[in-house]
Amino acid sequence: MSVQTYLEGSRLELVATFEDSAGVLTNPTGVTYSIRNPDGTVDTAVWPAGTVVNSSPGVFVLQYDVDDPGTYKVHVQGTGTIKAPVEDMVDVMPSHVV
Repeated sequence: MSVQTYLEGSRLELVATFEDSAGVLTNPTGVTYSIRNPDGTVDTAVWPAGTVVNSSPGVFVLQYDVDDPGTYKVHVQGTGTIKAPVEDMVDVMPSHVV
């Protein structure tokens, strides 16, 4: 897990990749992004019926706005044939100008 730092008001591009047992990028049946905000609430985005974009085989992208400073915890889970959960953290710093 890595920690990335951004300024509040940023739009993040959260990318997740899924591979089969041979290492080939492959789409799972579904993908769910769960993002725990600094205030403890959890936002969820899904594919295929939601705001997550399948940009190429096995590659999924969610555009997510971070408007409050603090730590955001990201969990991405595939369903079906490719499960491979991924977690990451994002630190959002307050602006010292605005």
